[in-house]
Order: sequence, then structure tokens, then C-alpha cells
Amino acid sequence: MPFTYVLGYLLAVWLSILLHEFGHCFGARHVGGSATEILLWPLGGLAYCSAPETRRAQLITVGAGPAVTVALTGIFYAAEGTIERTFPFSAGAMFWSAVCHSLFRFNLVGALLNLLPAYPLDGGRIFLWLLEPRLGLHRASFWAARIGKVMAVAIALGGTWYFQSGLSVVLGVWLWMGCEALEREIGTSRPTLRSARIGKVVAVLIGLAGLFYFRDLFMPLLGVVLWMECSKTERAVAAGLGEESWDTGGVHYRDIVADRAEPPRPTRRRRSLWSRFKNWLRRRRPSPPPPPETPPVDESLRRRVDQLLDKVSTSGMASLTPDERDFLMTASKRFRSGDDLP
Repeated sequence: MPFTYVLGYLLAVWLSILLHEFGHCFGARHVGGSATEILLWPLGGLAYCSAPETRRAQLITVGAGPAVTVALTGIFYAAEGTIERTFPFSAGAMFWSAVCHSLFRFNLVGALLNLLPAYPLDGGRIFLWLLEPRLGLHRASFWAARIGKVMAVAIALGGTWYFQSGLSVVLGVWLWMGCEALEREIGTSRPTLRSARIGKVVAVLIGLAGLFYFRDLFMPLLGVVLWMECSKTERAVAAGLGEESWDTGGVHYRDIVADRAEPPRPTRRRRSLWSRFKNWLRRRRPSPPPPPETPPVDESLRRRVDQLLDKVSTSGMASLTPDERDFLMTASKRFRSGDDLP
């Protein structure tokens, strides 16, 4: 492969990455935010921007980068076809056509990978803000982090098995660290000595796999970085600080989850199977019969009793006739038994 081809391809690749990050910067400034710096590193680029804390502003800021990449994909595809039609037999034209074809494939794969719903990729951030109106920022961040971890494992294992590339492991670990940092910001994950020690074991395995299986220099370097971060977390937990977040480096815009996060919802204790079975039996049990209805009150009887009681209070018991006394005694028994009470 000619040296000029490799040099031209690498320069165009870094220019594509730089334009992608410029898209984030212009998107942030378009919505009234600011952009301070752009960092280019082996896994791509990072644009440090600050956008207003609204869903529309965040979606524009995050989506501007992939939009630039999609536009570059179309530009390189059109350039390849134009060069082949205009200069069909020129050696220089074949060289530039091959460069445009490689850049078309690079931007196409980059756009598809970057739009995966895996935080902290652009697709993961877009997914977070699409969930925000329905779930709220705290729950949306929680699910974006969980789904991002699943995607990180899938990328690492799938790339290792299908492409036999250690770069997929590097990308998967980086995505996992970004999701872990998001969970710590919203308070759903806290560093522990156990997690730090497991991270050290994973760091050793990544380094050994890179040296003896993949023959990839990136993986041992990733293992060293991961070991250092786990040691830093271990020291912080031992000192009682409780939180020492991993710096993924990678935010395309300023995270506002910690500022606007809702308090975690109290978790309901799940009932046991036996408790649910007893509740089911209780619902199936026939309900007791309703109490008998009280017979209607005989108003004429009440009026007659009231008249006799008035007569007794006025003239005494001797003023009652034998029939009136019997009636009053019978009515008293009925009232005491509750037959005519309301």
C-alpha cells in the first residue's frame, strides 16, 4: 500500500472526526450554549460543550455531530462516483477514488456505531433525552445507563468473536465506564471494594489477552489505565470518601443529570409467593352475608307511646287505664328488644 495513500487516508479520517466534533460545537452555540475545546484521541474525538438545560437544546447539540458524519458519508460517496465517471482511466483518479471509497466506508460505519443506544455515544445520549419526557430525567438516565451496559458487553463479545479485534474490547470497556459514571451521578451506583477488585481482575485479563491473543497494543494500555482507576477507587472507598468516579473523558456536552436528578423512588418490598397465595385465597373466600335490614319504624306506635308518657308525667301512673298500661308495657319490651329501633 503506497505511503501517500495511507497518509492521505489518515489525514482525511482525522479531518472527518474533527468535523464531527465541530458539529457538536456549532450545535451548542446555535442553541445559545458554548464550546471550549476539542480533544482527539485514539477512539475518536471529544467536544467539551455547554448547552442550555432543555430537551430541545440537548438534542440539537448531540445530534449535530452525527448529522455532520452522515453528510460526509454522502459527500464521499458522491465524490467517488464523480471521479470514476470523469477520469475513468487515470491512475491519479483511481487513487483518489480509493481514498473516497475508504472514507465513505469509515464515515458510514462510524455513523451507524455512534448512533447505537449505548451511553456515552451520541445515540445513547439521544436515547436518554427521548425518554426524558415520559420517564423523567432520573429514570431516563437510569435506563440509558443499563441499556448502555448491555450494549457494551455485546460490542466487546461480538467484536471479539466475529472480528477477532481487541479494539472492540477497548470500546466496550470504555462504554461500560461511561455508563458506570452516569449511574454514580444519579446515585444508583456506588463504588465498593469488591467492584474495584473485580475491575483489577478484568484489567489483568484484558492486558494478557491483548499481549498473547490479539497482539494489540491498545489492550495492555487499557488494562493499565483500568488498573489505575480501580486502585484510585479502592483508595477512595478505604478512606471513606465513598465516591471516586471514573473519568471517561467523554462528554460531548456538560452533564446536567446531577443538577436536575430526581430523588430515587422508594422501592416496594416484593411480597413472597406464599403471601400472594394467601391473598388470592382471601379474595376467593365468600364474603359473609350482610346484616339483616332493620324493619321500618312504626311512627304511629311511637306517637302513641309519647302520648302515654306525657300523660304519666302530667297526671301520674294512676291516670292510665289497664289497657293503656298493658300497651305501654308491651311497647317498652319491643323497644328494649330492638324490634322497632332504627
